Amino acid sequence: MKKILTAIVTLTLLATLAVGAYAEDVTGDWYAEVYGMVMKMTVNADNTYVLEAGGDSAPGTWELDGTNLIVDKGTETESVFTYDAAAQVLDMAGEMTFTRTAMEAWAPAAVRTEAALADFEGIWTAMNVDCFGALLPVDAAGVYMDALITGNNVSVTINFIEAETFEGEAVLDNGTLTMTVPAKDEYSSASVFTMNALEDGMIAITTELFSAPATFYLEQPMILD
Repeated sequence: MKKILTAIVTLTLLATLAVGAYAEDVTGDWYAEVYGMVMKMTVNADNTYVLEAGGDSAPGTWELDGTNLIVDKGTETESVFTYDAAAQVLDMAGEMTFTRTAMEAWAPAAVRTEAALADFEGIWTAMNVDCFGALLPVDAAGVYMDALITGNNVSVTINFIEAETFEGEAVLDNGTLTMTVPAKDEYSSASVFTMNALEDGMIAITTELFSAPATFYLEQPMILD
């Protein structure tokens, strides 16, 4: 009888240790979506991690305290995630949730090589912007663009802290619509907007933003009659 009890206790301890080991296995790739932007966190066995988002990456360290995954402990960027082993979820107070389900970042469709003025007609709102080496949702970048295009007449509004509108006539050449707005004064330069129709029905508008090229990807919530 004693041998049987000893065996049961031993098996119970082994099962408990196995569950504990499984519960503590947070290594691997984790994915989250914030403001429409896919974030990937690779948790390494050597207690380091790499966070990737919008084309950028940042390293850090982690440790497990019970069911809490603590990243960058003792620094200004310290964050605590609750680890749910059964659901395979890392949750930061409901503000950000990582799962092991792979997610693909949004990517623009191909440019239409042959586009007519009718393909640009309408009211457009930017959803994503490619600027400073990162492709981000406009909410994450904090810069917005709206456009109104009727024939050759184009009105583009860029909103960053405050809104600025650019208006003029555009020229269509080889499927690309280009608007050049003259400089306001001798201290500024002309603003050039290059527009392309995309295969999925969106349009792309490229211009200079903070002395660097930026491409906005706009969809059409309304179609003009």
